[in-house]
Amino acid sequence: MNIKELSNKIALRKEKFLEINALFNSKSFEDAEQIALDLIHEYPNDFQAHLLISKICFAQDKTSEAQLYSHNASMLEKSLKDQTRQSIEFAMQSDWVNAIETNKMIINSFPWELEAYNRLGKALLERGNRNESLTAFESALIISPTSKIAQKNIDRLQKSSKNQTNIGSQSQNLGQAFIQETGKTCVTKLVNITTGFDFSSLISGHQVNLNQNERGISISDQNNSKLGNLEPKLGMRLSRMISGGNEYQANITHVSENNIQIIIRETFKHPSQSLKSSFPAKIEMMNDISGQMIPYEINDGGKLMDLKDWSDDDTESGDDTVFTPRIPQLIADKSPLDDDF
Repeated sequence: MNIKELSNKIALRKEKFLEINALFNSKSFEDAEQIALDLIHEYPNDFQAHLLISKICFAQDKTSEAQLYSHNASMLEKSLKDQTRQSIEFAMQSDWVNAIETNKMIINSFPWELEAYNRLGKALLERGNRNESLTAFESALIISPTSKIAQKNIDRLQKSSKNQTNIGSQSQNLGQAFIQETGKTCVTKLVNITTGFDFSSLISGHQVNLNQNERGISISDQNNSKLGNLEPKLGMRLSRMISGGNEYQANITHVSENNIQIIIRETFKHPSQSLKSSFPAKIEMMNDISGQMIPYEINDGGKLMDLKDWSDDDTESGDDTVFTPRIPQLIADKSPLDDDF
């Protein structure tokens, strides 16, 4: 269903509800019931329409019919809640493929369901489908023009699209570079994120700067605006390696409100550090990532987060001890690029 069709359907549904309520209030019960039946014919899963007919039937002392429509309404509403819960579970598991399909099923049955469009927009964005994501959020605005979630994400997508050409031209090189030399690559979340920063200016795939300081490494964008820091242990380790002559490149892989994840790759190893490893962990799961997804986000179902917990790392560079990965808890964000699910 395109935006125009959806707009027409939503407008017609709203008009019919207003007409039914007006007739009911004027006690024109038979006319109200007929329009409600027409509405159900058009939208068989509209549990609110079923409730209206139940109310109209009760007003006419049609108790058995009223109970039937009331039961139908309860079952349809339960179906919506079950599918909604399932779509949220898929999102929390980063199973974006199933999240997309489930939300599309909800929309097919309940085309007026606002949050399904917002969740669909989020899931599509996680898969790198920016155009479809934008359409989903625009559809949400058709249903609720005051939806802050939808409007925020539309603004961010439109603003970020200005940089898409540059990202697209870099995508193949980025993907190949980061995937082919996995032993020299690390994915990590930034800490101490700069408050008040406009996250809409950041896009997955953008290169960022690694800046040495007395506490380790800070990260800034191409305008030299500080984004946050590397976790202290990892930052100090890389700072030592950089001081020893190594060179690194870093790019954003994921952006959400108060959450920035980057991928760091060793691009040059100084001969004096030939026996030292920048990242002792073996990140073999990188080979499973499709290079063409890099410019948007790495959609790995959370695999890339199963990395070394640098917060309690006491190794020096060159210490390739085996570690047990820490799997951080996935917390449902409140924003579709990170909004309510």
